[in-house]
Amino acid sequence: MRRFLQFIAGLIGITLLLAFVEFMPAPRYTYFWDRTYDTGHILVFGIGVMMTLTMVRAFGLSQRLRWQYVGSCVFTLILGLLVEVWQSFHERTAEWIDVYSDLVGILAFAAIYAMLDKRIVNPREGLLRRGTLALIAGAILFAGLLPFFQTVSLYVARYRLQPSLIDFEKPWYPHFYYEQSADFEVVDPPDGWPDHAKRFDKVARITLLEKGKYPGLVYREPHWNWSRYESLEWDLLYEATVPREFVVRVHDFDHSREPRDRFRAVVTINPGFQTLRFKLSDIQQTESGRELDLTRIAGLGIFTMNAKDKPVLYLGDLRLVK
Repeated sequence: MRRFLQFIAGLIGITLLLAFVEFMPAPRYTYFWDRTYDTGHILVFGIGVMMTLTMVRAFGLSQRLRWQYVGSCVFTLILGLLVEVWQSFHERTAEWIDVYSDLVGILAFAAIYAMLDKRIVNPREGLLRRGTLALIAGAILFAGLLPFFQTVSLYVARYRLQPSLIDFEKPWYPHFYYEQSADFEVVDPPDGWPDHAKRFDKVARITLLEKGKYPGLVYREPHWNWSRYESLEWDLLYEATVPREFVVRVHDFDHSREPRDRFRAVVTINPGFQTLRFKLSDIQQTESGRELDLTRIAGLGIFTMNAKDKPVLYLGDLRLVK
């Protein structure tokens, strides 16, 4: 009876874990919380494999310890794959990083379970074996948490860069921007870029393409708190012979996704180098009448329309100014 109850408890536990993964709201706002959410798969499926091992042990599905562990790990991983397939059909994204996190949790927690399994490690004589299993579990967990540690380092680097908001030479910039209907490359400042504006060694070269309706660049999650500054400045060079209108937009984390619920300015950019300047008191105002929260800025972008001539825009230092 005791074994039967252990089996039922494990089955219920696994069901609850899978329901948690499926119905837990996905993070909406930041790259950091998205990566934290992915890392949570390690804990969820780690607990899942321990429950599966307990069920297999209680029900006596195999007399061989090796197959109990192998079978439990494979079964739990299959559950993780099925969850990803299920999410792909229900307005969620199936990601390989989730499967990787699932596998890390399964292997690491299986090793931890083995440390506590008296059938494998004798409590009196198994110190060396427990130590070996602990090292294995620690190494696997470190490998699984490495993407999270890298994400933390990205945010630290971004914070230390202020009052500049982006340096295209840094390895972390691709995580915080995306080009839309444009070709993007990091290059040396072009001819015509003045020496006094060469704050960084590299600039972004954006070739705007006609295939999209709003070709340009969107930068998400700049340094959030702009309230201590007075203006926003952006160095750029437009490679053309005639002026062109561009749109600059800024939104905060409370953005309703309605076009009127953000700052939007149409600016005429002339050929050659120039610096765009915007007062933050102006940026704070939206067309809907709501004031942007300058302590929670979520993103900004620059784009144009109808780029049939494939104009080229070089973007340099983007900074806050007191």
